[in-house]
Order: sequence, then structure tokens, then C-alpha cells
Amino acid sequence: MFLYTFYRRYLWLLRVIALFFMGLAVAIIIAFSQINLETLRGNIISVLRDTTNLPVEIDGKISWKFSLRPEIKLSKVRIQNAEWAEDKNLFFAKNIIVRIDLFSLFKKSPAIRNIKIYDATVSLEKDENGENSIVFNNPTLVDKKIDTDKKEPSKYPVDRLPFGGLEIQNLTANIYNDVYTIKGFGVHNYMHHGNIEFSGWIKPYDSNIPFIINFSEYNAERKIYPMRIAFATGGDALIANVALEGTSKMPIDFIIRGDIPHIKKSGGWFNIDTLRTPTVKVNLIGGFDRKKVSFRKSTISAGKSSIAFSGLYDWSSEVPVIEAKITSDYIDLYKSFPEWFNVGKEWIHPKRDLNVFLDTPLFGSFFYGTDTNIDLDWKHFVVFHSLDLSNMNVNFKVKNNKVYANVNLGIGAGDIEAVVVGDLTETGVYDLEA
Repeated sequence: MFLYTFYRRYLWLLRVIALFFMGLAVAIIIAFSQINLETLRGNIISVLRDTTNLPVEIDGKISWKFSLRPEIKLSKVRIQNAEWAEDKNLFFAKNIIVRIDLFSLFKKSPAIRNIKIYDATVSLEKDENGENSIVFNNPTLVDKKIDTDKKEPSKYPVDRLPFGGLEIQNLTANIYNDVYTIKGFGVHNYMHHGNIEFSGWIKPYDSNIPFIINFSEYNAERKIYPMRIAFATGGDALIANVALEGTSKMPIDFIIRGDIPHIKKSGGWFNIDTLRTPTVKVNLIGGFDRKKVSFRKSTISAGKSSIAFSGLYDWSSEVPVIEAKITSDYIDLYKSFPEWFNVGKEWIHPKRDLNVFLDTPLFGSFFYGTDTNIDLDWKHFVVFHSLDLSNMNVNFKVKNNKVYANVNLGIGAGDIEAVVVGDLTETGVYDLEA
């Protein structure tokens, strides 16, 4: 009875309060929707320049949609390149939509929930002195050196994004005259079990590839930052466990295991024209610093074919050093690279004289000016059907651009031994005697 009396007496008051807040909300929506962001163009550009330290310009319109999830739309956003660059824009986007947290509009600094970028291009160039075309508003912020001996390592190797998430639709990047394109990319970041985690997807072709990147706290005992990256590739997930050095943040140790089911498409991301193969399984163990990459006890397999290798590529001195030891019990070229044999297609005679070495990748330009020592030890190398090069052992050396190779292999019931010597020219051409 008491509750009923209270309800009857104060119902009118509750109605008045509800109508008041509803009217207030409508008034706020109307007020915000009438704001002309063009009057704030200078302030918006200043904030973007201060945040990125880059010369940002907005050539198009600035508009917004006010709702429970307010959005600001920027058109024709660009970042200027250096004056000498062929492309005047380092970055250009047709449209950028920024979603803002509603209640943060009442604060001094509105919180950005999400950024979507549509139809963007990136153009990074180098001049004759090797300088990049990026122009910073305040170069001293970039060039400022930190005394790493006195500075304590931060808790994490990276900071969280100043916003919830980033999404890009249609991106074309021209990096030093190499062009890369992806249909889409998205990432969100948050704290997860005390770690900084970035999760998202990348769409290099028709389907999305989900990924997770996790950064753990600094390990003072090992003086490293543990890092974990996982890609869902369609087979066994491609997972990388990485140890980032505490000062330089270089991946001094890494283990990468998993499947790459579409090696031809994956190579296309990096403008590498690879052959179609069965699913490639990798087990890569190694490390990297600024001027050296090394591998140890690593394997790559496709179907029944498999190789194991270890070695390094060290370019810290004037003469780069290449060392590798590659072993295999079984390699079948036809089954591993069926596209190589042009199976099922009509062969067309090329409009040139046939030359067995003309299209064979011998990597002369890569080995020129290096100290190279490579050992191959392959038990069965099936070139095609029953053509099996057995017990093949090859030692290949380059020093002072002098080439030496010692070859031993079996064909059928016989053995072949050969010694090859010669010179390697600057254009990558071998001048050999066998």
C-alpha cells in the first residue's frame, strides 16, 4: 500500500525529470549538429601536426555526424613529401573518418575510438645521398639521442595506440620504387592479462588473414622483451616467438613455426614472383640485429621435399659475409614446383636462341663483392620423374670475386666429379671454366 501511494504521488515528478533529460539530450544533439567544423580547420590541422610531427594538410571538406557515436569526416588528407621528391605527397587519403567517444566531447581532449582510412597512397623516396623524403615539423624530436646506459628500460617495448583501432581500405605504397598493394587492414589494441596486445586482420587479396601481436613486460633477468606473433593461415597457424633486445629492440632471437598455404600469393605481397607449391611448412630458428641475420637448425618443407639449413648473412664490415650449410634427404622438383615444368600447357618457343643458363637464377649480382662459403649435401635430388641426382655434395665459394666450386654427385650407376673456377663480374655474369 505504501509503495502504491508513493508511486501515485511522485509519478508526475518522475515524468517531469524524464522529460527534462530527454529534452536536454535533444538540445545537446541539436547544438552539436549545428557546429561548423570548417571554422575549426586550423585547430584540427594543428592538432594533427603536433600529434604526428608531420606536415599534415586537409584540402577537402571537414564535416561530422553527431549521434551516440559521433564521427568526423576529413576529405583529401595529405602529408607533404620533401621538395626534391617526384611525388609531392608522402601520404594521401581520399577520406578519413574518425569516431569519437560521445562523453569525451565534454572533456578537454576528446577520446578517439576508431579511425578509418579510405583509398590511401604512400610514396617514400630516397635522394642521391640516401636521405628519406619524410619531412618532420621538428627534426630535433627525431634526432634526439638517448643515453641508453643510464635510461631504465620501459615496461613494454611499444606504447598502446592513442586510439582504439585503425582500419584501412585500399592502400597502395610505393617504397623506394617498389609498389605494394593491399585491399584492407585493421587493428585494435588493448591490455590483455597484463600484456599489450594488437589484434586485427590483413586482406592482401580476396580473404582476410587474422593476426595477433602480443608484447610482454620487460624481462630483467634475460634483458629482453618477449613478443609473440600469430597468423591464421588456413593450415597450422604461423607463430613467431621473438626476443627483443632490451635497448635496441632488435629481434635477437626468434622461432617461427607453421604453415604458409599460399606461397605464391604471399610472395606477391612483397613483389616476389614465386612458383606455386604445396603448403610450405617452416621451422625457422635464428636471430637478427642491425647488420646481421643468422639461422640455426632451421627447416623448410613442401610435400615430401624438405631442406635443413643453418648459416648467416653479415653485412657489418666492408665485405659482406655469407655462410650456409644446406642438407636434405629428399627433394622432388616436379612435385614441389609443378608450375616450373609448365605441366598441361602448350610450350611456345621463345623468340630468342635457347640457352640453358639464360633463365636459371644463379644470383651473380647478389654474390658479387662478398665472401661466400656454401655447402650443399643432398642425398636425393629428383629433377624430373626418374632423373635422380644422388649423394650430391657441392662446395661453392666466392672471395675477391673469384669463384670456386667442387661438385660430386651420382647419376644412375655412375658418379660425376667436377671442379669449377672462374670470375664474377660486377654485372653479375659468371666467367667459368670446368
